[in-house]
Amino acid sequence: MSALAMDVPPPSLLAAAALLVAFVAGLVIRWRHRSKYDLHLIPGPPAYPIVGNLPQMITWARPQLHLKVLAWMKEHGKIMKLILPGLGGYNLYIGDPEYLQNNVSGHGANGLPKSKLYNDFRVLASPNDVDTLFTCVETNEYWKAIRKGMARAFSTTALKDVFPQALRKVLELTDIIKKKPPTEPIEVQGLFLRLTFDVVGLAGYNIDFKGLQNEHHPFLEALEYCADDALATCLNPLRKWVKWAFPLGKLAQDCNKRYSQIYDYYKLIMRELRAREQPAADDMSIWACLMRIKDPRTGAPLDDATLSMEVGTFIIGGSDTTSHQLTWVLFAIATHPEVEQRVVDELKASGVFQLVRDGAADRLIYSDVMGLSYLGMVVKEATRMFPVGPLGGSRRTTEDGVRVCGYRVPKGTLIHINSLGLNNVPWLWDSPEKFDPERWVKHETSVESEDKAHPGQKSPPRKLWSFSDGPRDCIGQRLAIMELHLAVAVLLANFELRLAERMGGWEGTLSRQYIGLVMCIDGGMWLHFDPRVDLEE
Repeated sequence: MSALAMDVPPPSLLAAAALLVAFVAGLVIRWRHRSKYDLHLIPGPPAYPIVGNLPQMITWARPQLHLKVLAWMKEHGKIMKLILPGLGGYNLYIGDPEYLQNNVSGHGANGLPKSKLYNDFRVLASPNDVDTLFTCVETNEYWKAIRKGMARAFSTTALKDVFPQALRKVLELTDIIKKKPPTEPIEVQGLFLRLTFDVVGLAGYNIDFKGLQNEHHPFLEALEYCADDALATCLNPLRKWVKWAFPLGKLAQDCNKRYSQIYDYYKLIMRELRAREQPAADDMSIWACLMRIKDPRTGAPLDDATLSMEVGTFIIGGSDTTSHQLTWVLFAIATHPEVEQRVVDELKASGVFQLVRDGAADRLIYSDVMGLSYLGMVVKEATRMFPVGPLGGSRRTTEDGVRVCGYRVPKGTLIHINSLGLNNVPWLWDSPEKFDPERWVKHETSVESEDKAHPGQKSPPRKLWSFSDGPRDCIGQRLAIMELHLAVAVLLANFELRLAERMGGWEGTLSRQYIGLVMCIDGGMWLHFDPRVDLEE
């Protein structure tokens, strides 16, 4: 026994041998990986061993990672790589619209499925961890049925039908602003959220949520909390484990409370909707369209659980995004008085200004505001500079060794359609940092016409990526654009805008942006609404 024991190498030698074997194995794996794929050739910021670029991306503070990604895209060019273990691994950011449109976003048969990161957002619609229109990774039969069935709800005819309801809420908003002391700035980020929350309630379900009448609406506050939590959990995998490991901790308890609140509200809405008669044949509201859809998995109408989660999906998608986009549009106008004056001049020339000033705004119709071409360019330019979903969407490769912009990549590599980058990189835009509505005179192709592509044909490169692209673009974008046109037209007919001093001007405001579920302003957006005095009246 003692002789055998003497033949055993010392632990230090065994450890050294193990390290050597591991080192050699690592070199072999790395060599094989580099011979098979070209990831090491793709430019990007330096990454750390094991954790990759996570230290540069993850934060518990207000995240500004969209600004980091934009800076890196500008530095590294049309393709940029991040290594994010736990967040998809290899992440590619593409600054080539033609490549994205014809290979990634879904025109013809060339689309890629969404990344599995979308699974983290299922919890916003249902506690049952099932897919909605938004979270479906594949364009499966369920997704196709919902997307096709809901298309009528966002047609021009449907928008004309809901225009009076949206107008009613914009006029209610105007009255609220008029009652505020004119010398005091107003925080509009929260105010506009209450507006769009009400609009989607009326336009989608004929329910007045009365958000404008309640500064602390419990449903809306719960939605905001949960939306921020879902994104934070997606971007920071540690957050999910903290909630799991400490179920009695404040974070887990707050999340349980808030998510329970939104699920309870979905049930209340469902009960009210189910108590109604079947929608009329010419009713193209969101609810009516949902009621007509047959579940391809059963052949029967959607059951209550499925309806409930899609109701929640459209409430979240129709309120948070549009409200923050309106906030950024008015910020851009408030900091460019010459642009504001041109919008007012157009309002006067079209007759919209006088209708509003004469107290006859209720006579406005859809075509009155959607026909304002300069206002349209202002809205488009603001959505270019400040897309409320700046991170855009992400897709994943389905074939091993497929070439992306000429580089071989593994199966499961994430490809990001980064709207902030695509809207602001210098090789696609002249002076992208400048707010210039006139640039759209040169690009008269509207968002609507860009959305159409013939199967099997390559599409001309898209200019504006704020609403994504292809079959999985934002289904409600036309409703959002109508709300933006309407709100800006009515507000500018009544008020002159000024950015409050507390915002620190253009640069100070931009320094305070962060990512919630959408692009927000830390501390809110504060604007002055000075009653407009028209010398011609």
